[in-house]
Amino acid sequence: MCFFPMRKLALGRVEVDDVQELRTWPLHCAWDDLQNDLKKLYKKELHPPLLPIGTDGLTNYICVTLAGADAGSIVFLDHKTAKPSPLAPSLTAFLKGLRKRRRTDHWDQEAPAETESEKWFSNCGGWFPRHDLEELRKGIRTGCLNEQDEYGNTALSLAASSGWTEGVEELLKAGADTEIRDFREGETALHEAAQERNESIIRMLIRAGANADAANHWGITPRSILPSAFRGVARKEPKLPSPRIQNAEHLADHDPRFRIPLRSERETLRPGQAVNLYVFGPQSKTKQNTVKVRISSKRGRRPNVRYVGTIETPLEHTHLPNGTCEMEFGPEHVATVYVPRKK
Repeated sequence: MCFFPMRKLALGRVEVDDVQELRTWPLHCAWDDLQNDLKKLYKKELHPPLLPIGTDGLTNYICVTLAGADAGSIVFLDHKTAKPSPLAPSLTAFLKGLRKRRRTDHWDQEAPAETESEKWFSNCGGWFPRHDLEELRKGIRTGCLNEQDEYGNTALSLAASSGWTEGVEELLKAGADTEIRDFREGETALHEAAQERNESIIRMLIRAGANADAANHWGITPRSILPSAFRGVARKEPKLPSPRIQNAEHLADHDPRFRIPLRSERETLRPGQAVNLYVFGPQSKTKQNTVKVRISSKRGRRPNVRYVGTIETPLEHTHLPNGTCEMEFGPEHVATVYVPRKK
């Protein structure tokens, strides 16, 4: 099973005036796909409406019920019949019934134990954040304030997405950077607060200097998500995020159709082999996310090997800055190997 990116996986009640407002979420593509299927394939509407939050790895959806007596319940939507079947009375109950696992078609090594750094982030946000202020203060004292996790989230963005007002206040008091962006969407903590419609945290971030017009890779700003929360806030030129090489393992974990080579192969590539990397940047019709790179050198030992490669995709078709000739990357970034190993 695979979850679609949903507000940094934060739990909580969300209120919208119209179901169409859900299109501002990172999982709006799944919403659009389902509406398209209902119109063209099934020729029916769902009553009550359902929001797809994941897939079973095939073509069936895991959905949240959006209205009616069962609002908030989790259902299984059969792709062949568009018939929903109940799974759990709430998202929390559904998650508690899941067993933790990692996809094995691209990951053939044991997952490491949780580190102290990971504990810092899980206190601030995620599925079941602890929201322990003393633990937060300890992390601030030890220098964790602006650290980013493997997805690019900071403690501030996680606290904002999980509605932890006291945590946000403590982090801002310590001088947390409000403009650090996550790796996948290029979003700031203010994007998270706006998506959560948390006006209290929005006000705190604005007072701390957060930019209401910082655009993500798709041009969406915090102001465009929730205009009513930014009345009276001076407009700025929309600031776009810098291009970012993507972790292919994360992309594969989010989409079961996204296939990448096994980790063992990605750790043992040789100079001369060509690979595809994904580099996200401001989206446009003239740019592509995939970049073909031919490995010129490598250093380090498994699992910490690093590669340097020459870019073969025409630069004007990528999100990379003008003049970029080479890229450094690791096994986690490799999405495709052009010369697969012979079995």
